[in-house]
Amino acid sequence: MASRRGRWRMPLLHGREYFLGKRVVEGFYGRPWTAAQRRKLFAWMKAWGLNTYLYAPKDDLKHRLFWRELYSATEAAELKDMISECRRKGL
Repeated sequence: MASRRGRWRMPLLHGREYFLGKRVVEGFYGRPWTAAQRRKLFAWMKAWGLNTYLYAPKDDLKHRLFWRELYSATEAAELKDMISECRRKGL
């Protein structure tokens, strides 16, 4: 980011401002959000004009400690449902 007379300007990418801050990161310690909580979040994000959701909960062991292990079929289906919901909301 560059500053011009005290105002921050976002870098340009293909002639448009490239703004990295229009997102929510689920990247905290503690119990990960439920599917219902995420659906509610995605609706809020759409209403607020946000466009990116990053799944990174610290307590998802397969996201951290057991990162080499594949998600089970049930876990993978839940992640696919979450991705589909994000796409429906334009995230």
